[in-house]
Amino acid sequence: MPLESATYIGDLNIANPAGADSKSQGDDHLRLIKSVLKNTFPSNVGVYAPLTIQLRTSTGTWTKPAGCRFVIMEGCGGGGAGGGVDGQGAGTAGGGGGGTTGAYGKTSLIDVTAIVSATATIGAGGTGVSGGAGNPGGDTSITLGATTYTWPGGGGAAQCIATISNGKMSFPGSPFGGTNVSANCMLGGFGHSNANDNVAIGGAGGRVPNGMSGGGYPVIQTSAGVTAGTVATGNGGGGGGAVAVDTASNAAGGAGTAGFIKFWEFY
Repeated sequence: MPLESATYIGDLNIANPAGADSKSQGDDHLRLIKSVLKNTFPSNVGVYAPLTIQLRTSTGTWTKPAGCRFVIMEGCGGGGAGGGVDGQGAGTAGGGGGGTTGAYGKTSLIDVTAIVSATATIGAGGTGVSGGAGNPGGDTSITLGATTYTWPGGGGAAQCIATISNGKMSFPGSPFGGTNVSANCMLGGFGHSNANDNVAIGGAGGRVPNGMSGGGYPVIQTSAGVTAGTVATGNGGGGGGAVAVDTASNAAGGAGTAGFIKFWEFY
């Protein structure tokens, strides 16, 4: 078959060359590939690096810079809230688990030559509930052309009901995967309590592995009373779990934080 026509990587047809083509046509295809690579990455003599980076931590418009041809997106959903604690009175203790981070991951290289701008929806952090399960974080998403990329929000931790047990464990939030992007959540810590020893420990919130977030840190209660879970920091982190000892009062888990999308822009 005739040699295909291509200027940039996105123009190449992966079905070529056909198996029945002559060896000389295969040579022509190799030369075409070399030409396409040099056009796509002009004057590149080493590892090709992005020239600009944009970071969105709230919902809004991403506008493609002039001359940008490709992007890699690094993103995260909103972090889930820590588990609230339901105090059950004297002789009881309970510690809520930590909220899970939003799903975090990077896309592959995306051709954006036909894109002018797109709306980036940034997932909100989950809110804590007094005496109840933490709310999940919101999804982060963006549509480029016909493809939508989604980083789901992290799960909120389960409600913890204080007990007279000499050992109780409360579960963190559940993880979720991504859509059109390889993404994973980091679980928060388990909550622990021991009524016999008058101690309750709230689980730490999950933290995003790229360093953009800090999960809510664990709180410890060793006397009668309640302490709310700690709020996550940065973007996409999970909130910490609440604790209660020798009280009928309730407390909320710490809130998670909003997600983000970072655009690595290539020219």
